[in-house]
Amino acid sequence: MKRPRTPSFALVDDDYSGCHSFGTPKRLRPQDGFDANSLLPTMDLDRDNNRSCDMDDWNALKELHALAIEVYEGTSPLDALPLLRRVLRESERFLSIYRDPSLVYAPAPVYSPRPSPPALPTSDALLSHDWDNDDAFSSPSSLLLTLEPTTDPSRPPEPITAFYTIYGSALFAFGTLIIRDPTIVQSDEVPTPGYYFARALDVMEVGENHPRRARQDGTVPEDFRLALTCGRTLVYLAEERLSGQPQRTLPAYADTLWPAESPFSAKSLPFPPRRLSLPRLGPSGILSLAVDQLMRGFLHMPHTHKQPLPNSPNSNFPRCRTLHTIGSEMLAIASKLPAASDRKQWAMWADRNAFAQMTFEADAEPWRPQLALARGKCCMVAAKASLHTLSSQLASGTPSALDTTEVADCADLLNKTVRHLTLASHTEDAPAVAQEARTLLLEAHEMLSNVPKEPDLRETSMDRSESTTRSPAVAATATAAAVRRRSLSARCRSIAASVVDLCTHA
Repeated sequence: MKRPRTPSFALVDDDYSGCHSFGTPKRLRPQDGFDANSLLPTMDLDRDNNRSCDMDDWNALKELHALAIEVYEGTSPLDALPLLRRVLRESERFLSIYRDPSLVYAPAPVYSPRPSPPALPTSDALLSHDWDNDDAFSSPSSLLLTLEPTTDPSRPPEPITAFYTIYGSALFAFGTLIIRDPTIVQSDEVPTPGYYFARALDVMEVGENHPRRARQDGTVPEDFRLALTCGRTLVYLAEERLSGQPQRTLPAYADTLWPAESPFSAKSLPFPPRRLSLPRLGPSGILSLAVDQLMRGFLHMPHTHKQPLPNSPNSNFPRCRTLHTIGSEMLAIASKLPAASDRKQWAMWADRNAFAQMTFEADAEPWRPQLALARGKCCMVAAKASLHTLSSQLASGTPSALDTTEVADCADLLNKTVRHLTLASHTEDAPAVAQEARTLLLEAHEMLSNVPKEPDLRETSMDRSESTTRSPAVAATATAAAVRRRSLSARCRSIAASVVDLCTHA
């Protein structure tokens, strides 16, 4: 009888240079000591029979991936590097054996015919029956075979895209680790993070276009993890594009990227990925694609409950931490965008769609200081963008820059910034957060003092209306209004210069 293959845990040698995502792993040996940084789950796989995968291998891969992501999201993400390399290697082994790895874990479809139709009546009876029967011309669905998947009622069904989520998220995490520390790349690994982001998108596009996923009748849950990872990958790709390195990403979408013998070659896939038109998009366009995926993930992402739900594998999903991570990533790239309108748009998206959702979760209380600081930063980025637009219009002499709504919106954003940062600065549980909030609060007060007030602009609008009057009876008033307007224009130019100086040194 074949020995069952279950995951075991062993300690690894410090020299891990021979293990990479495309090679054969070294034989791991147990040690007497215990080091949490070198803890690596090893799969008791029969390497002599490397052309087979079963449910034990799939469960071991899921356990390995869960541990890798847990370490990656911890305080030392670089410690997850050997785990992620192991996940990539095992995922490619699955692809080298199965054209569709979901065959290992997905319920096997069973074709069962529906009950046979009754015997056909005579032509006269059929004719009279058809005239009185509304369903006479309906589709003969009773003659078709139906797909009835067999599932274990004690185990919740897994998404068809589960493998592609594991593989894609491992590629994404590996790319982000290269951004943190480029020296981790080994000699036989691609050194550019955009390569891994593009490959992760290819993997997840294959999962999105899976034929069985298109035929789901609602019994199989939506894979929200796939949507979230895809959205986060697009955010990082937008940042790569923003850094002026599009050449790292563009070749990853060529059809000749993978060798013909590669298990991920487009020719070897049963359903090749649907290529995204990323080379023609700028950073803001890529972010638009990212938020489509992120919002779909938010919709299906489980909420946190005070009591775990029975028979729910995702009842303990860290929704608050996920929302904070995604919001922080979006805010980081929003503050770097060249266009002021884009900075304001995506900073407010992070505030309203990521951070604001955290306030409705059951476990949001420990996140209050970080949440207040993050929302204050979002409003400050948006306010700086509004001030930059306003100052540019004032410097160019555009009359519409004196519109009350433009300045009121800027002042409202700064007031929100002050409110959030004040709340964060009063926390005692997070001294670092409070200190950062106090520093930003001083800057927000200084910016708020330089925003033109509504009464000044209301007076400007009245003066402009008086100056356009042609009646001689109000000529003196129009002259006085012109004098006041010139004085106000000089003051606005001074304000614009100070705002530009603030935005330059911010």
